[in-house]
Amino acid sequence: EHDTPQALTQMASAQGVGAPLYRFATGPPETVNGVLDRFGIQRWKNASTGVLEHASVYFLIDRRGMIAYRFTLNDRDEALIADALRLLIAEPAPAD
Repeated sequence: EHDTPQALTQMASAQGVGAPLYRFATGPPETVNGVLDRFGIQRWKNASTGVLEHASVYFLIDRRGMIAYRFTLNDRDEALIADALRLLIAEPAPAD
């Protein structure tokens, strides 16, 4: 409800992230909730603000377009992301 295209554009600009490496979801709540459910992203309502919050999850996609890795921002995952990226870069191109 709060992640309008304008709000996401401002957030992406402030964080220095954007397409094609980062994608953000917006739309009617039932549509976005369906996407969050399919990706297994947890969410909760902030008791102080009433705003729906969600985990920051990063997906690394392989050359076939499949989710190869799923990370959150914590010390353990940050240490593994570089290794996962190296493995994906070394992956051979899929046969057509």
